[in-house]
Amino acid sequence: MKKEIVTNILTGNNSAFCMVPWTHTYLSPQSERRLCCASREQASFTEQYLDSDNFNGTKDQNYAPSSLDDHWNSSQLRKTRLQMLAGDRPAECVVCQNQELSLSTYQDYFTKDLYVNLIEQAVLSTNTDGSTTMKPRSFDYRLSNQCNFKCRMCGDQLSSSWEQETRANLEHPLAPNHWMHSDLQKQMSEFQSNTAQVEFKTALERGEIDEIYWVGGEPLTWKFHWDMLNLAIKNGHAPQIFCRYNTNLSITSYNSQELFEDLLPQFKGYLIAASIDAPGEIGEYIRSGLNWEKWIENVRKVKASMDTSKNQNMYFDLTLTLPGMFALKEMVDIAQELDIEIFPKLVYAFDSTITISPLALPRHLLDPFIDDLIAYLFPRLSKNSIQLFSLLKNLKKRATHQEKYPDDYEAGFAQGRQYQKKLENLRDHPLTLDKIYAARPEILKWWQVEQ
Repeated sequence: MKKEIVTNILTGNNSAFCMVPWTHTYLSPQSERRLCCASREQASFTEQYLDSDNFNGTKDQNYAPSSLDDHWNSSQLRKTRLQMLAGDRPAECVVCQNQELSLSTYQDYFTKDLYVNLIEQAVLSTNTDGSTTMKPRSFDYRLSNQCNFKCRMCGDQLSSSWEQETRANLEHPLAPNHWMHSDLQKQMSEFQSNTAQVEFKTALERGEIDEIYWVGGEPLTWKFHWDMLNLAIKNGHAPQIFCRYNTNLSITSYNSQELFEDLLPQFKGYLIAASIDAPGEIGEYIRSGLNWEKWIENVRKVKASMDTSKNQNMYFDLTLTLPGMFALKEMVDIAQELDIEIFPKLVYAFDSTITISPLALPRHLLDPFIDDLIAYLFPRLSKNSIQLFSLLKNLKKRATHQEKYPDDYEAGFAQGRQYQKKLENLRDHPLTLDKIYAARPEILKWWQVEQ
């Protein structure tokens, strides 16, 4: 029976299967444990950025974080493993199943790329109750929301700069969450220090980790990140560990240690997802904290230090937003000039208030904009832009907010526009959405007209 399950997975006849529940462990800055950063299972303490108010999320629950030992063969994970082996798609995996963020998915990464060689072991190691004797070997531990940026598609859960802004402005559109309360902050800090960091460090010292996803917050601002890299080098385990980063690349060194010259060359390899949304002034508008000239200088420095023959690589992790589309042509040219691939993902929109999403545009405005970008891209098409090209084409098949949320589109648009204007008032950037959208008068008119 298990051999048949393995065959079905390897031949593509089980589209529900994913290696994550057998190999990967995720922890949010608020101590939420989930399958991965893209999963949407019921929150045990606080909702995450992928949750919407009506999606199983719970609020104001007691803070009772679980240890990795308790979580790894918990009833939820055991149930999920059995569902996947049976070919049933777990509801929490909808983001990958529907390719809601990107055409390339976590499911494919873990199952077809990273751990394809462990599929048979995963199946054979699983007991009838769904428990497994395998241990997690890929860690995504977001031990802090510490971040020096305030990206407009982000929020206070994943950025300490956002959190500070929230605390400082009572009229901020995001009211303080219960996890921000001082007593809970203290408990979270103690859990991160006394449990989560210890779990990570212990697995590292035992040589049980072969992949680390460093993402935050901004991981390059964390002392823990630098300490753990040095520990892995000291104990001789660095050559077996692949480091994957999602970083705003605002800094590349810490305490006189250069990440790309002193530390990462001693690891098995690394992949840098250099997070960006648009070049120049529009990029700085979207990402409060971004210095474009410094950023592109860091990109050039990292690229010059890489040795692709040693499994070292970098790509532009581009979040596709509506304002970012106005600088997309320039972004494509920069990627081609530097010979860096663009891997785009769509800013996540779980309701019609997310007006920064391209899908906030009505169909009659969205499609011509996409056609214009595709017309620019097509004669310049290369490996660096093919993923972006595919996502743009796919956008024309997706429901716009007006089509997906017909009953509350107008109210959602009004609320979302008010939210963006409040952010503009708080952050006082010389650029505004009105000025960005003026490049396409029909979009500016849509943005300014009261719904």
